[in-house]
Amino acid sequence: MKNWHLLIIPLLVLQLLLLINLQFTAWPEMFSYAYLKNNGFLMYRDIIHPYPPLLSVSLAYIYKIFGYKIEVLQIITWVLILFSSTLVYFNSLKLTSKSKVALFATGLYVLLQPFLDGDMLWFDIAIVLPILSGVYFSFRWINKEGGVNYNLFLAGLSFGVASLIKQTAGIFALVFLLYLLFTKTNVKRVAVFVSGTALLWIVFLARIAQEKQLGEFWNWTIYSPLFQWKNFPGYVQMSPTNHQLAVLALLIVPVLVLLVLKRKILSDKKIQLSLFFLLAGLVAIYPRFSFFHFQPSLIFFVLLYGVLLQKLNLKLSIAVFSVFLLLSVPLIFRPVLTNDWKKEPRFYGKDEVKMARSIRESIGDSKNIFLLGLPSQYYVMTNTIPPKPWTDNFGWYLEIPGVQEDIISRWDNHKPDYILWRVPSNGNWFDHGTYQPKIIVNWMLNNYTWMKELTPGVWVWEKNK
Repeated sequence: MKNWHLLIIPLLVLQLLLLINLQFTAWPEMFSYAYLKNNGFLMYRDIIHPYPPLLSVSLAYIYKIFGYKIEVLQIITWVLILFSSTLVYFNSLKLTSKSKVALFATGLYVLLQPFLDGDMLWFDIAIVLPILSGVYFSFRWINKEGGVNYNLFLAGLSFGVASLIKQTAGIFALVFLLYLLFTKTNVKRVAVFVSGTALLWIVFLARIAQEKQLGEFWNWTIYSPLFQWKNFPGYVQMSPTNHQLAVLALLIVPVLVLLVLKRKILSDKKIQLSLFFLLAGLVAIYPRFSFFHFQPSLIFFVLLYGVLLQKLNLKLSIAVFSVFLLLSVPLIFRPVLTNDWKKEPRFYGKDEVKMARSIRESIGDSKNIFLLGLPSQYYVMTNTIPPKPWTDNFGWYLEIPGVQEDIISRWDNHKPDYILWRVPSNGNWFDHGTYQPKIIVNWMLNNYTWMKELTPGVWVWEKNK
């Protein structure tokens, strides 16, 4: 059959239908970081922003044009995901040179991606597209297609984009750099690859140095995650549930078995590189396991499945894939279809809209509030602004010695008119929803007066006259 490429269209339509009908997660940070940026907040001095800036800055420009609407976030997310699926196809084509295998790998990705916490925009999902782009140019370099230096530079540029979205994506650039060094690539070509990534970072670092934010950037994106936050109980959560372990086993075990059966395939440089990238993706899940953190790894699982299954005879390939699908129904598909089908967006449903309306009615014309324990999308939904510097209510940010003191010292001259305080729920003191920053709470009690209970467990406090 000619024009096999066209068959990717119905696969993308299927994926879009799944994404539209499954529950979309509208993480508050996907609105609030961009909103605060557009309202004059510097990304690191005025916000505890624990990631590189590219995703938040890009969203800020998009929202400025189209508005802070849930539909805008959904369209951005789904476009990124569909482009990622398209690149899965072309990467698989580079691996195997067979359209049928590429369609199989893409179809597998289309089926799995939405059901593994994929219907959302988060930093780990945003890096999938540039990582796939980097892998594509890496494969072109191995195949010696086009200009060698051209492919190396574009691979470095792609991995650089990913690392400017989430710093852990730098591990993919490091893996390819090490691969270049161990394959004894000449120094000039290594320099070409590095220049692609370095160019973006030089421009970015020059910009934040100009804004005098270099120290804050280092602190919130590199130093604190590595040396401070890991000491906070609850920050590192690398213990999957039994169900998650079963899903992981379903994904990993067949690949391992097929690699053992077809170990001759390990001599293929593109397969070697794919395995190294897979390991990089698994390492990058740290410090919290969840399947949306797993999304960058998923792309290499489906690529390897496609390659390995084509090495088996047709009957055995069908048998292996049939067993995989049979087990996927109770482990992957049914739980998500039962719980998430046709549900309103998480964090942006009717209850959140009602809460935003109640907040707006309670504070009148005021623009300056602080949300203590409430998710940050309410700033956007109520068109209000927190005091500078702003942080979310996470203990690993606020329990660093001196952080709370520094925050309230900078608030004293521009106290917010109101504080909305969600009283702590039951749980460990460090759990999200239970954690309370004591110094900030005491500052509030000394400078604010209880006004009313907005909803059960949410209190409005007004600034002392």
